[in-house]
Amino acid sequence: MMLYIMFKVGDLMGLINYCDEKITILKENNIEFVNGIPQIPKNMYYDDIPEYIETYQFRNEIPIDKQKKSLICFYSDDKRLWNRLNTIEKDCEIFKNYGGIVGMDLSISVFMLKIRQRFFMKLNAIYNCLVALHGIKIAINARIGDLSTLDVIKNYPSDKLVVFGNIGCKKKIPAYSYYVIEKWIKFVKLKTICVYGTITDKDLWYYKKMRIDLTIHCYFNHNNRNKHKKNVFIIRGNEYTRNKSVVGNVCDYILYQSDEKINSHLVTLNERRKLK
Repeated sequence: MMLYIMFKVGDLMGLINYCDEKITILKENNIEFVNGIPQIPKNMYYDDIPEYIETYQFRNEIPIDKQKKSLICFYSDDKRLWNRLNTIEKDCEIFKNYGGIVGMDLSISVFMLKIRQRFFMKLNAIYNCLVALHGIKIAINARIGDLSTLDVIKNYPSDKLVVFGNIGCKKKIPAYSYYVIEKWIKFVKLKTICVYGTITDKDLWYYKKMRIDLTIHCYFNHNNRNKHKKNVFIIRGNEYTRNKSVVGNVCDYILYQSDEKINSHLVTLNERRKLK
């Protein structure tokens, strides 16, 4: 039986005691630790392409018949997330109705002290492993801090789904955010990623600049006028594929709607120039 220690955000001793208690539980359940960070059991990674990704707060917007093929994420204000640390058993009863969750997303910023960044990364990892112990699949959340935390990326398997949040933090220091994305993609050798938020032309230009094969599934957040639509970007150098058929080297990327209607949009010559 898990004991819940209630704490306020500013209660450091409460957080430390919380970690000590939960780490004991994880070790009793043979969870592996690497450099002090608990690792999700390999059989508990979510590795399908979800039909929907939506925040815990707006999870009911996912159609009931699609829930088992969809993920709940935590790309929200931290004030909405702290209580989740104390309601794991209750929340897991909800999570069981879905395909799984995207890893916890307590904010980690390059502007934080390094020790605080590492501590929050550990809190996120503790939450993910506790949820996994309840039989809930976890999709990797690409959340790290400054350059000193890049080593954590190498702990993740290369054949599992990684989700990037793209709804706010990136605007503060975009150059570093793109750098982190590139490190994730190249360190883990990703071929497919999911993005929660909007993909801009600038984003596509940066992905294209990496000169790699990459498929990007973009899920609009609940505030977007295009919510409940999913766009898929396929970057293949000079060739672009859709359902295994070559579209051709007409453009720098191909975009199509997930409903698979014939709504393909090929970039025009002028748009191509903007991406170069």
